[in-house]
Amino acid sequence: MAFFIKLIIACIIDLVPFIVSYLGFTIFFALLYVSLDTEVDGDFDSTGEVSYFGKIFLMVYRNSVSKLSFPVYGTLMVVEPDGFWKDMHIFLIYMVHFF
Repeated sequence: MAFFIKLIIACIIDLVPFIVSYLGFTIFFALLYVSLDTEVDGDFDSTGEVSYFGKIFLMVYRNSVSKLSFPVYGTLMVVEPDGFWKDMHIFLIYMVHFF
């Protein structure tokens, strides 16, 4: 049994760099979505006590574990006038999503 416990501890120690980089990239992409004012997916609208960043973080996490959802930008279509900057904003949102 001692060998099994040492094996589990060795696996957990080897996973630490992956977990740190995974959380770092998840937070990075969540910050990109927040800075681009991406709307929260409809599945997370019912979570009332979670902040906007928390909802975006959960959305990015869910995308990373293959439950894909596309970014939403409905208010962007209404608020910003037609033109280059609106198209560039939407383009940046999708580039972050595909990256």
